[in-house]
Amino acid sequence: MASALLGFASCGDKTDPVGLWDPMEWVADHPGNPTKITAEAKGGTFAVTCTNYSRPWLDSYVTVDGKKVLAVEEGKEWDYRHIKKDWYEIEVKGNTYWLTIEPNTTGKERTLTVYVTAGDIFDTINIVQKKE
Repeated sequence: MASALLGFASCGDKTDPVGLWDPMEWVADHPGNPTKITAEAKGGTFAVTCTNYSRPWLDSYVTVDGKKVLAVEEGKEWDYRHIKKDWYEIEVKGNTYWLTIEPNTTGKERTLTVYVTAGDIFDTINIVQKKE
């Protein structure tokens, strides 16, 4: 019985490295917080690099203007390193996320949240694009 209690108590041991992943660390080609991008209405391409995981990838969905959008198209194989939609394209090369934003002609601010992972660790890259 004592060994069962000891085993139960050890399940909560935070020094055990199994299941404990370091947060993703980032650098970018734009000023400020690497994972928070403000894009001009004219659009542009941004590079965001994860410095502590060598081969991160994209999750299967993004959030566009507050709505969850599946990145996988029905009947197609999921490409966990590339998403291309109407006004944005995301490509992962090595540990760098290349985010291309098309010009915004909607007259409204647009938002994009990209969900990223490297296994059991998750993060987001958030883009706000100004209106014209």
